[in-house]
Amino acid sequence: MSQNIYSFSKKERLSNKKSIALLFEKGNSFWLHSFSVVWCYSDRPIPFPAQMAVSVTKKSFKRAVDRNKIKRLVREAWRLNKNNLYDLLKEKEKQIIIMLVFTGKKIPDFYDVNNHIKNVISKISLLLSDPENHGDKTISKAKLT
Repeated sequence: MSQNIYSFSKKERLSNKKSIALLFEKGNSFWLHSFSVVWCYSDRPIPFPAQMAVSVTKKSFKRAVDRNKIKRLVREAWRLNKNNLYDLLKEKEKQIIIMLVFTGKKIPDFYDVNNHIKNVISKISLLLSDPENHGDKTISKAKLT
């Protein structure tokens, strides 16, 4: 990781088209609060324990200004809360790629986004710690609540 643990560098952003295609083809997914989360183990070495991308549905937010604001809020919340997940991934010597898709209907405030991202990160950590869910394509809702 870089010298500043609260950074979100370009290398931490998921932008490789092959990785994104793999993520949606073979990834595990769950829905939590206003986020649909798709994640999987990385098939190629990446410079950080995780790479993350954010998407906001154009159907819900017609204006690019609104979509960009939500993406900025999500990236900021991720930047502040990712360290627990990174520590777990380093301990297990794993690397993952994650796509967060915001599916809410109204623009949230930072407090709500921050709490939702904390919950998403804790669910991913729980799924990484639970050995019976490693090969599952879908995850039962009973495990997530």
